[in-house]
Amino acid sequence: PYWPVVLVRGHDRATFEEKTLSEAIPERHLMNQAHSDMTSGRRANAKDKLKTVLGMKPDHFEALLTLAELEEQDGDKDLALKYLRQAEGVGSDTPAWLFNMAIRYARLRRFAVALRILDKIAADDKLNVRVLQLRGDIADSCGDLSDAIEFYRMAVAARGGPSCSLS
Repeated sequence: PYWPVVLVRGHDRATFEEKTLSEAIPERHLMNQAHSDMTSGRRANAKDKLKTVLGMKPDHFEALLTLAELEEQDGDKDLALKYLRQAEGVGSDTPAWLFNMAIRYARLRRFAVALRILDKIAADDKLNVRVLQLRGDIADSCGDLSDAIEFYRMAVAARGGPSCSLS
């Protein structure tokens, strides 16, 4: 006769994949847990996990950038800048990571650094809409409304493609 198999989970709720991941790549597992803690509002736990990741891999770019974000949101701008500088020293040259760094620097009002990073992205993609928008935001924050408007116009034109014209 056929007997259905019933699986009952015990106190350990981790799946096989989670156990395998935590053993094979412990820093990735901790990063996942830190992100989960962040979305659940357990910011202190997230910071602890991120610092543990940095203890294992001091040059872990994502952990540095995420800690910078958390510290900036918590109002510790000096510590946020420390982590950002470390992340910049480690270096990830992908446009997405560079853009995230530029945003963090802009939020900390370190506009010159943010613009330098945006220049790196723009070297490969001069009409990157997100870069143009952030440049507009920075110009606006610096009180340069004419430049801000020009960057926003360029962003709208870039988003619309060659058929979009602004007068």
